[in-house]
Formats: sequence, C-alpha cells, structure tokens
Amino acid sequence: MSNERIDLTRFEGLPKKMEIKWHEHPLYGARYLVQISEPETPWAVGAIAPDYEPHGVYAKDKIEQEKVAKMFASTPDLIAELKRCYRVIEDIESMIPDNHEEIDPVLSDILSECHRLLGM
Repeated sequence: MSNERIDLTRFEGLPKKMEIKWHEHPLYGARYLVQISEPETPWAVGAIAPDYEPHGVYAKDKIEQEKVAKMFASTPDLIAELKRCYRVIEDIESMIPDNHEEIDPVLSDILSECHRLLGM
C-alpha cells in the first residue's frame, strides 16, 4: 500500500449510481449485469459470469456472482466515500500548526505519528 493518494479527478463525470440485474440470455447463459441506473446512460457496464462451474452447484455459483456484481456496482459509492475522507483529512491537516512545539507534547506525538502514516 502506498502513502500516495489516488487521483480522483480521473473518476469525474462517471455515473453516480449503478445496480445489478440477473439476466438469462439464450446464447450466453445466466449472469449478473452491472448497469448504470441513470436515465441519460442506461447501459450495462459489465457482466459477471463464470467461464466454468467452480463449485458444481448452481445456487452457490449465483451467490458468488452476486457478491462480485455488488462489489463492482458499489464503485460510485466507494469513490464518493474516499472523496469525503480526503476532505476530512485536509480539514484536519489545515488545523495542524507547522510548529509542533506550540502543541501539547502528547498531541505532538499523535500528530507526528499521523504524519508518518500519511507520508507527510
């Protein structure tokens, strides 16, 4: 894991909401589709379907596919939460004086550890 932040500008303009839908296709078989659920872009962005029967049990395969589909569909929420966390970190950083000697020694130790962990 890196101490560098993820550049979130590359995600600007991406859909804000995705959903999953079970789809039975006569040629390609049953699978979960990850779809954008916005009226201006109502298209599927991916299909979760195994190339083989890993468990040999259809119900279990469907449960595993659903987990992966939900993970992909949660991408917009994860990006929004990461943006919120970055704002909180920036707000906290803005309250930290440059000179740690102005702060209580215990708080100074805590801030030093935060700086170490955040790569500041």
